[in-house]
Amino acid sequence: MNELADEEVRRLHALLATQRRATAEALAALAGAGNAGTFEVYQLGQLRDAIDRSANELAERFRPALKDALDRGWEFGDQAALRALRVAGAPLGELAMREISLEQLRMAQEVAAELVTKVSDDFKGQARGIITRGMMGQASPTAMMRDVAGLLRTQPLRGELGTITYQAERIVRTEVVGVANLANQNRHVQIAEDVPALRKYWLASGARNPRPEHVAAGGRYGPGGSPGPIPVKDDYTVMGERAQGPHDPRMSAANRVNCGCMSVLYKAEWFPKEEEKRVAKVARGRSV
Repeated sequence: MNELADEEVRRLHALLATQRRATAEALAALAGAGNAGTFEVYQLGQLRDAIDRSANELAERFRPALKDALDRGWEFGDQAALRALRVAGAPLGELAMREISLEQLRMAQEVAAELVTKVSDDFKGQARGIITRGMMGQASPTAMMRDVAGLLRTQPLRGELGTITYQAERIVRTEVVGVANLANQNRHVQIAEDVPALRKYWLASGARNPRPEHVAAGGRYGPGGSPGPIPVKDDYTVMGERAQGPHDPRMSAANRVNCGCMSVLYKAEWFPKEEEKRVAKVARGRSV
């Protein structure tokens, strides 16, 4: 799951790097970057127009890219349960051929489009503020250019991304893993209709610095834990919140944002103890 999110973030960074260069070039042409001089009043409108165009271009590039990322996330989540069960030797039969509804994916893509608009608007607002301060003599043209481009910085300085890049990356990670978990949960429910006594367990993220509460949930609901795997239609309780699985829309942002956990199907006879780690790796999309 985290490998999927990392791949989509790399795509995002390439997109933002392209937009950063285009924005810097547009502003340089208007502001005379590299000179030690001051701005003329008439330049303010031109600079703001350039920022507006750049913000619109950012939205036009980011919106379809995020839609495609959600499509890939949904496909990953849809197949995650099937991959793990194949490794476990579960008798899937026709289950693997049935499709799940795409309704939740379409809803997620509508929400994502709104998030892209917010990113674009935030970039416009912050960049305009930088330009206004520059026009008031509080920054040189070169410093103004640097600060505007810094909003889209993909190479961290002092460990920090540009503020807009950080916001966009958080959206990509959260929304892509979110739709993957929705598809995974839908597939779980479908399989459970034909497989009696099927259960599920919370698989904590394999990423660095996972939430301690999510690691604890992995211990409680994992095989051998207490209560251990639960019926597919039951809720987990994590950080005091009930959820069908990671990224359940009912959960708060504190539980959802940047979470890389997932839910894995379980039936004792399919999972000899020595197979549990292997199945979990496959569910995450890793090779074994």
